[in-house]
Amino acid sequence: MQRNRFVRQSLAASILAAVALFAANAATAQLNRILWTGTMGNKPSPTTRSGLDLQDNRAELLKNVQMRQAAQAGPSESGQRASSPSAAPGSSM
Repeated sequence: MQRNRFVRQSLAASILAAVALFAANAATAQLNRILWTGTMGNKPSPTTRSGLDLQDNRAELLKNVQMRQAAQAGPSESGQRASSPSAAPGSSM
């Protein structure tokens, strides 16, 4: 749990640093590439926009995405998570 918090804090710090360095001087495309790489790693960025309006019904849209991701993960991944050993109480990860 502490490791996850550290990862989130490190990612947030990286994003804030990128924004601070480039917000005033960099083109929007450069900033977007930096943010994409920081959050998505080596996954290629989209080349075209979907055109979808994601502001309305946001909760429902997020629920649908989560359901699709869970279905794609399949039973093997969820079984692996459930069977993985947990850390002993009091130990830090």
